[in-house]
Amino acid sequence: MKRRWNFDVTWLVAALAAGFIASTVGIAAMIALRFLDGSTTIPELVGERILPHVSYTVLLYLLHTYGKVHGTGMSLLGQWATGTVVVGILYALIVRKLGVTSGRTWLPESRAWLAAAGIWLVSWVLSVIVFWPALPANLYGYPEAQGRIITILNLGLVLGIFSVVLAMAYNAVLRPWSAASTESGGTARPGTITRRGILIQSGTAAVAVLLFGGGVVDILIRYFLSRSASYDGMGTFAKNAPLTAITPTDQFYVVTKNVLDPSPVLEHWGLDVGGLINNPGQYGSLAAIQRLPNVIRPVTLDCISNSLTSNLISTAVWRGVLLEDVLKDRGGVKTGANRIVLHGADGYTSSLPLDTVLAHKSLLVWEMNGMPLPPHHGYPLRALIPGYYGEKSMKWIVGIELLDHVFQDFYEGQGWSSKPSETFSRIDLPKSGSTIHRSGTTLHGIAFAGIRGIKVVEVSTDGGKTWSRATVTPPLSAQTWVLWSWHWRMPSAGTHTLTVRAVDGTGTTQTSAVRAPAPDGVTGWHKVPVHVA
Repeated sequence: MKRRWNFDVTWLVAALAAGFIASTVGIAAMIALRFLDGSTTIPELVGERILPHVSYTVLLYLLHTYGKVHGTGMSLLGQWATGTVVVGILYALIVRKLGVTSGRTWLPESRAWLAAAGIWLVSWVLSVIVFWPALPANLYGYPEAQGRIITILNLGLVLGIFSVVLAMAYNAVLRPWSAASTESGGTARPGTITRRGILIQSGTAAVAVLLFGGGVVDILIRYFLSRSASYDGMGTFAKNAPLTAITPTDQFYVVTKNVLDPSPVLEHWGLDVGGLINNPGQYGSLAAIQRLPNVIRPVTLDCISNSLTSNLISTAVWRGVLLEDVLKDRGGVKTGANRIVLHGADGYTSSLPLDTVLAHKSLLVWEMNGMPLPPHHGYPLRALIPGYYGEKSMKWIVGIELLDHVFQDFYEGQGWSSKPSETFSRIDLPKSGSTIHRSGTTLHGIAFAGIRGIKVVEVSTDGGKTWSRATVTPPLSAQTWVLWSWHWRMPSAGTHTLTVRAVDGTGTTQTSAVRAPAPDGVTGWHKVPVHVA
């Protein structure tokens, strides 16, 4: 005779099944709304609330160890697990406590709907409170107030869909057991099933969850990363020829914090200017900003993560307006304003002292190398803060805020520096490990020191014991890199260590002390071993 268990397990099976079904439908609705109106998804909101408070050491470890793919997968799986296990079981416990008899009819009874409504309302309110600072982030570039409203409404809609499906699925899963109990005249105990039956049903459910859930997560991850992953971390390389003074747009370096970058729709986009400004308000169109006096200027951007051997530095010709003229157009700043905060459509923030930003002739730009900004470079409008690492030059800007106190921006919260760019120089040609002919060769490279400019570039062929002055091409502006070259005549046979250093416009020589990029920017001399034969 088969052994029967004396406790009810059907409610638990039903709770997990209903939670999984509701989570799947809810996530599908969440993704659909993400692309319908640009609202931020729950995994992204979690990231926006956590990442600003994660130290750069932990962040770099996670990125290098797991990458964005695993991070996105873990976040989605976490959402699935929470909906399946935590909320599914919570709902089942509530309806059992209320004495609801589930599965007797096709639709849940009123008390079951009341339990679902309670879960929806509590989860919606808690989500709004917890995620409040990150709610303005959106895909299509809405100004902050509109972005926040859209995200709040969509959170309510997604959580509402989840709660409705949860109630209906729980009732539907229990219906066969309830029907069997009714047909037997009430003599059978609902949930009194054999050990083998429990194992078979549990095993089948587990396999289905793993196969279906894992497959859907994989598809979603690949879709989410299909755009940003194709260019995130792209650098500007000198392959077999020296770099040009202006970097082609498709070769300009790109770094993004996002799983999915914004793609602002110009009809929805706007720029809010607020805080300690005499005439706060919104520029409702790009044309409203473009009417201000235009400035065309070459500017170099370098990433704070750029190492001695990497290529996260590029130069373009930009068209835009002075940030100072925008503030004047809004009536000027109020007395006491000493800090500016830039807000991006992706929830990113950048902050610096106001007087520094204005002194550096910072820009809001909409054109790059004669063409509108590409989406991954900040379309339709981005900031350029010359002299500082690229992390300060906000992309997809939707807000400007003037404050009278210090504000800790996105990357400062992780421990990254807000110092000006360090002096940097690099040998692009010849490449490390190259074999040089005894007749000689010409060395090529770049040097950059922010708005301090480059005064001298020196090259050594013996690891820094002796130095020779290189030829420096005049910069395109006071805010760009310089290209340099030096002809190496009749080198002696053997192994040589080519080394470069620069002297900035203030007369300060680039330090030889090697320091990793995090958190203050890389320092040290770039060295390239070569063999002469």
